[in-house]
Amino acid sequence: MRETLIDFNDRLKRGVERVPGAVGGSLVGLDGIEIASYDTGEIDTAVMDAELASALSSALRSSNGMGAGRVQELILTSDGMTAVARTIGSEFFVCVLLRGDYSLGLARIEALRMGKEFEDSLI
Repeated sequence: MRETLIDFNDRLKRGVERVPGAVGGSLVGLDGIEIASYDTGEIDTAVMDAELASALSSALRSSNGMGAGRVQELILTSDGMTAVARTIGSEFFVCVLLRGDYSLGLARIEALRMGKEFEDSLI
């Protein structure tokens, strides 16, 4: 267990700034309620978070139904935006939002790193 608490908003800001093309990042409960977020002003993270929570919940149900194990990551790509959502335990996820699919690999790595850091404080 970490001895110091992590500042979720600050860590999300640093994570988004490390990924070229990233426009936002959030820490969210699977109920769609945002715990912390950072955005560059180009998007409404609250709306994105609620929609991603719904998509991730569906993916979790599908994975359980198939006996495929725990969903670790969901990538949703549309014409104008890509969202990388990484699960944290069974109740949370962290996401990085990109304009297009710019720097997808870096976004995946940063979501993984943030998820591991957040896990110590959440679980």
